[in-house]
Amino acid sequence: MRYKAAVQRQSAVQRISRRLGYSRAFRTGCVTVNMKKIFTWAGVAFLLFFLFTAPIQASDVVNGILGSLRGAAEAVITFMQNLFTQ
Repeated sequence: MRYKAAVQRQSAVQRISRRLGYSRAFRTGCVTVNMKKIFTWAGVAFLLFFLFTAPIQASDVVNGILGSLRGAAEAVITFMQNLFTQ
């Protein structure tokens, strides 16, 4: 009776993967980790391609991002100064 209760507590994915005989790596999510690595490397490759094919536009993008971060940091500093001076 205890075994039956333990089997019923498993998720549907666990029951199906066990029934179909998938490897432990598939059931534990190692496939997802590999997809994360693939997407990460694809993103890095795209950024390098963009950097080498359009360096001026890439520098404009970086300057825009850094300008936005600078503006956000200045806004936080202004908020904190006004918070403590009043």
